[in-house]
Amino acid sequence: MTSSLSQSIGIIDLILSEHKHMRDEYEYFKSVEDITKFDSRIRQWIAYISLHGHKEEIAFYPKVESYLN
Repeated sequence: MTSSLSQSIGIIDLILSEHKHMRDEYEYFKSVEDITKFDSRIRQWIAYISLHGHKEEIAFYPKVESYLN
């Protein structure tokens, strides 16, 4: 039982850390002045979201939608 609980807590921690990473990156994007730097980093961020299966969450980040093909 303890092993199962530890695994569940580990999975929850992983999910929360991924969401924190996405939020932190988006907050950074909102402050970017240099468009060329923004373009490269936002594409990496979208790739990260796609890799981790959070594609549906992109809709919550309106400034990002123009970069989707």
